[in-house]
Amino acid sequence: MQRIHILRVDRDAAIFSELIDAMGEAGRRVGYLELGALPEAPPRLAAAAASGVLRAVAAGSDGDSVATVATKRLRALPVLQDLMREHFLGCALVLVRGTTEDALLPLHEPFLEPAGDRWRVRRDAAADVAALERTLSTEELVQRLAKVRPWTEPDPAAPAENDPVDDEKLTRRQRRAREQAEIRKQKRAKKRAKTTKKKKR
Repeated sequence: MQRIHILRVDRDAAIFSELIDAMGEAGRRVGYLELGALPEAPPRLAAAAASGVLRAVAAGSDGDSVATVATKRLRALPVLQDLMREHFLGCALVLVRGTTEDALLPLHEPFLEPAGDRWRVRRDAAADVAALERTLSTEELVQRLAKVRPWTEPDPAAPAENDPVDDEKLTRRQRRAREQAEIRKQKRAKKRAKTTKKKKR
């Protein structure tokens, strides 16, 4: 199974739309998991789930979009990794919102939060993990999430500290990563410009 990175959040998924779009442009999917009170399902789905079926699913369209809703009854609190396998296969990142009171979420998973036009990834020190705080651009965060250990390994596309960038020394993969990051940056700039024009109208 592909490694799924988990970042805890305390805001709505829409706040992270720029990161989600950039991950999609890089060919990586993002999931969203909300923990907390018992989820509310449409009455007929809830009744079907209570009848003993494995899973109750509704699918439909309103003419503009298509969506599915699924629910099932569990005998006990789910394990986080089981949720990842069942619902988020194919995702490179899952944003998890909710409390850790039910022990569903390991405490060492870092938080993600906006920091101006960048992102802050932070984690408090604990018995078995070191403290973490990094402020990254969208491109840098996407690159890190492509690695198995994104918070301990150096950025593969970044030069050594105090070492000026020399295009001739970059590997083909590093040059391609830089070119793709620049293309994504230009696309987002055009998207923001269009949004600004619409608001002015």
